[in-house]
This record gives sequence, structure tokens and C-alpha cells, in this order.
Amino acid sequence: GDIMSYKGYAHLAGTEFESAPVAQGQDSSELISLLFELPLPTVTTRSATNISPTTAQLNGTITAHPDYPVTERGFLFADNDQLTDAENYSSGSGGGYFQYTASNLQVAHRYYFRAYALTAIGTTYGNLFFFDTQAELPVVHTDSVTNVKASQATCGGVVTYNGGEPLIAQGVCWSTSPNPSVSDNHTNDSSNTEAF
Repeated sequence: GDIMSYKGYAHLAGTEFESAPVAQGQDSSELISLLFELPLPTVTTRSATNISPTTAQLNGTITAHPDYPVTERGFLFADNDQLTDAENYSSGSGGGYFQYTASNLQVAHRYYFRAYALTAIGTTYGNLFFFDTQAELPVVHTDSVTNVKASQATCGGVVTYNGGEPLIAQGVCWSTSPNPSVSDNHTNDSSNTEAF
């Protein structure tokens, strides 16, 4: 029934740490949880940059405790938000900004990642981020204009690469101004053939 006060001590990496004190009524048998605040680094995951169809640059920053240097830093990387079977992309050691370029990625696919820092007293993680790789654009060549008359002309093109996805539409666009787009006059030709 007496109110007892408890404080814990732990030795990690050659340093003694003290827990926050706990006061509670004494019973015949006690299970006491003690909280230790360890000087772990602050790890910040940054947004991915330079995203292409098959690559992306992962970014992070670390503010390290001077007594516990970061011996390894990097990213956990997977195509699911639970980071199941995540790959470990190591990116050196120490604090500050760091990055890693992930390659051989799938086109138009979502990936998840988080930064981490390893010290002698544990591993710290940043927040979970995600990005989508770009879809590849089709490659199309415009044919020369022929049969030019007062109010008509013939033109077409050929699609040499569909970007890895089925085509939705293809055709020719034209305008009296340079660089016409599908916002101008345009045809919607069959997308079942490469040439149109």
C-alpha cells in the first residue's frame, strides 16, 4: 500500500541512461514499465525527385546526436505500404542530406519508401512516402503533307512505339498557328494500326 518511486538505469554503447521516474502503490507483486529517452537521431524522409518511367531519386536528411554518430543510413523501399520484403538501399553514413537513385523500376507503378539511420543505440526511421513512376509516352512520326489543294490536304503518321500501353486514339492536328495540338482541329483515326 505504500507509494513507491522507481527509476531505472541502463548502459548502452558505454553510456548510462536514466529513465523517467515512476510512482505507484506497492503491491505484493509489481510489473513496472520504465521509459528511457535515448538520444536517437532525427530522420526526415523527403519527397522523391527526378522521377522517370524506370528511375527515381530518394531523398532524406538526418540530424544526428554528436555522441552517437550514424554508422549507416539509407532507405527501405518496396511496392507496398507495409514495406513487406522491402529492399534496403544503403547510402553511406553520417548526418545531413543524403540520396539514392532507385533504378530498374516498373513503368507507371507506385513505390513506397522511408529513410532510416542506424547508431550504436538503435535504428530510427522517417515517415513513409510514396511516388508513381511516369508512364512512357508513345513515339509518333508525322508524314509529309501531300495533295495540297485550296481547302484540303493529305497527311498522316506512324506510331513506332506505343509507350507500353494500348493506344486510345491517334491522328493529325492542324492550325493556322505554329505547334498545333489536340485543342485545335484534329482527326481521330483508328488506333488499331501503326500507320494512319
